[in-house]
Amino acid sequence: RTSEAPGETLAAIERMAEMATNKLLDKLASGLALSKKDYVRIIKAGAYTNRVHNATGLTAIALGAKFGMAEMVKQLAGAGADVNWRDEKTGHTVLHMACVRGHFGVVQTLLEEGADPSATTRHFEMDCLQLATMNGRNGIAQLMLDHGKAYPERKADAKHKNFEGEDALLMFEI
Repeated sequence: RTSEAPGETLAAIERMAEMATNKLLDKLASGLALSKKDYVRIIKAGAYTNRVHNATGLTAIALGAKFGMAEMVKQLAGAGADVNWRDEKTGHTVLHMACVRGHFGVVQTLLEEGADPSATTRHFEMDCLQLATMNGRNGIAQLMLDHGKAYPERKADAKHKNFEGEDALLMFEI
């Protein structure tokens, strides 16, 4: 039996984590559904949870939010993924992505994991509540307001005005 030097062992572990990260991001970016068993195994293999995918520019948690994968978002958050990660191109946070697409379960998970509902987009200064109401996501808007009652230190501001001076109530669609 030969023993590896500590540096060689560390390099092997880093290669495994790199492969796990690439596998997770590639599968997510292609829109392939991953089973809970698959993504838990990949995360446990040491996937870098905050790595940006080269082709999409999104992290695993952002891709999970985009595709409505609430359980995976929860697992990634538990493994240290940044629930307030922001896409440099669009200025949207992970929570913005879930609100716009109407992924109620993902929004709920992100709020429970500490995502900031008052974060605004860079381009139009819109917060998550405004994005939800503008896109007719009334259930998500209500969820955010209810969350703010339970956690006043982490609440969406219904009076926040975007770059045009509109608040969430003005954007509300019936």
